[in-house]
Amino acid sequence: MIRGGIMTDKVYEDSDTMAFLDANPSAPGHTLVIPKKHKENIIEMNEGEIADLFRTVKKVTEMIKNNLKPEGFNIGINQGQIAGQRVPHVHVHVIPRFPNDGGGMVQMVVNNKPKEDPVTIASKIRAGEELPDYIKRQIEDYEETEKKKELPEQEEKKDEEEEELEEKEKELFPHVRKETETEEESEEEEEDVYEKMLKRMRIPK
Repeated sequence: MIRGGIMTDKVYEDSDTMAFLDANPSAPGHTLVIPKKHKENIIEMNEGEIADLFRTVKKVTEMIKNNLKPEGFNIGINQGQIAGQRVPHVHVHVIPRFPNDGGGMVQMVVNNKPKEDPVTIASKIRAGEELPDYIKRQIEDYEETEKKKELPEQEEKKDEEEEELEEKEKELFPHVRKETETEEESEEEEEDVYEKMLKRMRIPK
């Protein structure tokens, strides 16, 4: 396509990028934007190449907006076979959105809710990456807030567990419980007698 060997419905071209209509469009004006230099995915591209690519994405989006008058866009990349990439050359989909077109938002592409908390996932993503101090503070504040939320629940759970244990002890060892209660009562009685003796003898404690 870049060399002109395959006919395309080209809408824009410069020295580094090219944009043409998708052969199987999801909407009127569905356009693909590609770099002319072969790159299989966006990770293989350097910052300058990415800047050139998305400069064209912006330009093409403006062209479609001005001339086809859509109300919005979905703009994205399918990277890897599991994500639906069929051609091993990076390309950005610019899909215009019109009223009642039956489409959805980007978040509807996948339904795989995370099982780990955001702090854990974020730490895995940034592993080995040095973060700015203000981001570190935000993370620390978030973790501290989450801990405070958990504490009352943990205390309540602990109290409930202790009560359950006491109930089980009463059921399993009723005689032990009675002996303990009797010992406590006798100790209290001894203290009372001692107090009375001190009063009679008028000896200070």
